[in-house]
Amino acid sequence: MRLRTRQQYQRMAQKTLKFIGQWILADIRLTPTTSSRLGITVTKRYGPAHRRNRFKRLVREAFRLSYPHFKVNFDIVVRPRTQALHAKMPDIQQELLLFIEGVAKLPL
Repeated sequence: MRLRTRQQYQRMAQKTLKFIGQWILADIRLTPTTSSRLGITVTKRYGPAHRRNRFKRLVREAFRLSYPHFKVNFDIVVRPRTQALHAKMPDIQQELLLFIEGVAKLPL
């Protein structure tokens, strides 16, 4: 359920829907696969390792809890915004669900 290889991340740079929220930035691409996959990108500019790791833990948990609510299969790459330093897991989960609902409503 994760994007792992460089090729998978490079594929996400093309033909994706981009969403900007208060806490996160997301690139979402609909896929014909049987499950949705998550990728997380956090650069050193975000802060020290413990902050980057905390953000990744929050996003993974939000994705795990939101997974049963997804109506479409997609690949998603999540990046933090500066304000994400103060985000709680429910904030990120709510924003993630909002983005996914937006993709599900699009006529593709």
